[in-house]
Amino acid sequence: MPAGVIVITGTPGTGKTTVTSILQEKGYFTINLEIFAKKYNCIAGYDDIRQSTIIDTEKLQDTLQNYLTAGRGIVIIEGHYADIVPEEFVLKCFVLSCPIEDLRPRLEIRGYPQPKIDENIQAEIMKVCWTDALDLYGPSKVTKIDNMPINDIANLIDTFGHIARNRERLSRESKI
Repeated sequence: MPAGVIVITGTPGTGKTTVTSILQEKGYFTINLEIFAKKYNCIAGYDDIRQSTIIDTEKLQDTLQNYLTAGRGIVIIEGHYADIVPEEFVLKCFVLSCPIEDLRPRLEIRGYPQPKIDENIQAEIMKVCWTDALDLYGPSKVTKIDNMPINDIANLIDTFGHIARNRERLSRESKI
């Protein structure tokens, strides 16, 4: 049975990795897309100006699809380009957002170069991750989370995960 995916996306600095770490501690199988891309050689190059890896999104999407088709139960996938997760696997997509006055210092603390900070601030203002997720997954699968404490976000997603696991279990049992 193919994996059911919960996507956590948002502009860099909105809390995706922190939330995913909490969920991993609760027993979820998680995938950080940047780490996954590096592990499976889905890298197209390096951007010196932004000081970041350039992902081969087509190769990443193909590799991820093959990986998920093998079946993994409920999987949480996080990354700011998580909209590459094939729609047929996605149970729910949570888009994290935060105020610009909180985001800028987070990006500065990470040591991002100014052009990368500006680009990410602009992406947050323009709601790029939100609109990308809506375009790909549709409004019924996308939930935007604005300015909520990290533990509350993790608890919300965990609740959805429990519901999804119970549905999956009931579906299997009804086929017996």
